[in-house]
Amino acid sequence: MANKAAVPTGSTAKQAVIPTGAEPEGRSEAEGPAVPLAVDHDPEFTETLFSFSGIKTAVLRYTQVHEMQASIEHRRAVLATMPDAKPSTALAEVLAVCDQPTLDLIASFQRAVVDDLRRKTFRTAEALGATTLLVSGGVAANRELRVRFTAEAADRDLFIAFPSLALSTDNAAMIAAAAWPKFLARDFAAETLSADPGLALGR
Repeated sequence: MANKAAVPTGSTAKQAVIPTGAEPEGRSEAEGPAVPLAVDHDPEFTETLFSFSGIKTAVLRYTQVHEMQASIEHRRAVLATMPDAKPSTALAEVLAVCDQPTLDLIASFQRAVVDDLRRKTFRTAEALGATTLLVSGGVAANRELRVRFTAEAADRDLFIAFPSLALSTDNAAMIAAAAWPKFLARDFAAETLSADPGLALGR
């Protein structure tokens, strides 16, 4: 299961150069140059730690260096007149206000994130001797991630499962999967349990 946790501050940036032709969600092709983006990675910490703070900063800096602010503001203004527009229902309208540099950046961001998740997830599965992977949370709805995870799982002879798209919009399926064994074992938390955003699954 690909679980998200924070990489400690001070981690070094590992550059992920994205090949031309990476496809953003809902788009058949992306032309133009690849966009180099950084994913935080510190070799001193376990590969099971995930963080996207570095790559989000890289995207912000990229838009600033390449002076994309004008196109961003224009897109915001246009989309503000389309309050009900969503990629799933108004893809053509949304793509129409995205210029080529924006589409290249979207495709590169997706490829960098999927690459990082794939690498860390399958390395962890190998280290643990896992035979089954359950991928859940909102990211499980991403088509490229599903395709690439499924292909690598097949290459490694691992069983892989995804929730339906209807259950991949938040972390509900992931939490249910983590809670189910505890429910069967009648292992319930005390009523005094409080919210803990840093609590690891399985504890």
